[in-house]
Amino acid sequence: MQRTFKALFRNFQRLPIICNAKASSLSSSTNNRCWDIIVSVGILRNPFIAPPMTAVEKEYANTSAAIEYEGSLLSDFELREKEDKRINTQLLEKRALLESEGKDLSDLDEKIGISALLMKDDWEKSGKTLLEKNRIGDLSAVQKNSVKSLWRAIDRQAVLLVKQRFSRTDNYESPWALPQTTVKPGETLRESAERCISEITNNNPQISIIGNAPFSVFTYRYPKNLQLKNSTGAIGGKVFFFTGDVQQKDEIEMNKDEIADYKWVVAEEFYSIVKDQKYRSALTTLFIE
Repeated sequence: MQRTFKALFRNFQRLPIICNAKASSLSSSTNNRCWDIIVSVGILRNPFIAPPMTAVEKEYANTSAAIEYEGSLLSDFELREKEDKRINTQLLEKRALLESEGKDLSDLDEKIGISALLMKDDWEKSGKTLLEKNRIGDLSAVQKNSVKSLWRAIDRQAVLLVKQRFSRTDNYESPWALPQTTVKPGETLRESAERCISEITNNNPQISIIGNAPFSVFTYRYPKNLQLKNSTGAIGGKVFFFTGDVQQKDEIEMNKDEIADYKWVVAEEFYSIVKDQKYRSALTTLFIE
């Protein structure tokens, strides 16, 4: 067993040399066998508030609440409320009888006093007033409808889709996709991902790249005419995807020289806007909801 592991380790040690030799021989013989290495960042804004419960979650919550209510002991206030209902029913009937006979009700009103039911009613009214005054639970108070706002769909995950210019001056706009950039020589993939964010924004946003390794990769070939015009001789691109976590609540200012258009979209919008099926398939783990 030890001999097997040692042999395996020696093979792994030799592997980069073999690969490098193969790559160098290919590049010396022909230029059209290489690939452009590209990094793309899925800039995710996580929900600001908890999303609504699903139908199954609501049913479970209601059932759990009912079981807890049936099995729990009554509080002092609930005991008082129960007793008040019994006593006040008798006193109110007596009050109605005395009132019909035109007798003095002052002694009876003192006995009735302020019931737990009246106190509960006052508390509910105060709570309702507080909710309406502070617009608690009203998403329209903070949520924006614009697709360019970081504050849209605040109970869902949202990702940034862009149309990039790639420093071109011929009014070129890329199809809707995640922001991307080509890896520079000597740069790690993570460093390229961080540079990608700085290239498309202006206000140095608080966006943290998650991990040092990409979560997915997408390979595509250039059209034949583009391969001939490509100065690098690349036959296509290999796109390595990273996730960027938005850690600020202020709007993110885009670099208009690099970004022709942008929008924050939720999962179903993303899969309807992005047309390339293979590209979408590479990003099935982008959203976690």
